[in-house]
Amino acid sequence: MPVFLHGFVPAPVLPHSLASASTVSWVMYQKYVNAVPLYRQEKDWERLGYTLSRTTMANWVIRCSEDYFSRFVTRLKEEMLKEKVLRCDETYVKVLREKDVADNSKQYMCVYRTGKYSERQIVIYDYNKSRSGDVAKKFLGDFSGYLHTDGYAGYNKLTKVKHCNCWAHLRRKFHEAIVVDSEDSIARTVRDFCDKLFSIEAELINLTSEERYNKRLTQEREVFEAFWLWA
Repeated sequence: MPVFLHGFVPAPVLPHSLASASTVSWVMYQKYVNAVPLYRQEKDWERLGYTLSRTTMANWVIRCSEDYFSRFVTRLKEEMLKEKVLRCDETYVKVLREKDVADNSKQYMCVYRTGKYSERQIVIYDYNKSRSGDVAKKFLGDFSGYLHTDGYAGYNKLTKVKHCNCWAHLRRKFHEAIVVDSEDSIARTVRDFCDKLFSIEAELINLTSEERYNKRLTQEREVFEAFWLWA
């Protein structure tokens, strides 16, 4: 909890506000890292002898996001788009009482991140009112590297990227299709091929990119060739 010294008032992070940088940081940390909602934080402040409403804290978060963090995210995005490999996925979220949005509509949080082996690990969340392919197209702009997704058709609007599908999603479908107690099922065989690939990747995780590439050509190629021969 932020420390308030007797007779000392921390410098406000927002004009005409009592919000100090440490106080707002604490509120955000509790909410987004420790998953403590603002109404529970409101009670914590009461127990400490302070009257601090959840509405005020919410306004602090919004204002700081607009005034400070938006610039930081813009800079992160500039660095992200310099990468050769990016990953992207979207998930459904529900926003309560959003202006000009019907109660039965769906909203989405799109997540973009750099590749697993990138030196700069950057993750950006981009909220949108739909999962249209135009959303990703607007965010990625002229990015022309490798884009790793789950194969959602909306990403086909990105015509400059090199599309990469996800083996984990492929494996999941075959795993779901496995017939109970059927050792000879086709789905089980395909899933086992995927598991073999994942096992090899786990062994290569600490290698350099060039070393990993060469090992994949020798070790994983055999798995792919065996799969296509079996198929």
